[in-house]
Amino acid sequence: MISHPSSTFKVTLDFLEDSNKFSVVGVTVVTSFFYFTVGFLAQGTHLDVFHK
Repeated sequence: MISHPSSTFKVTLDFLEDSNKFSVVGVTVVTSFFYFTVGFLAQGTHLDVFHK
């Protein structure tokens, strides 16, 4: 499905440009959610493990 290499390359650049706009927000949200989940699980599980 490759048309012209130049147009495909331009579409790729446009896609990466759009991705860069959302990457900071996306990484921040994912990282915050990851640390929140890990912290929540650590609070629940590790405390039980360490206090046994």
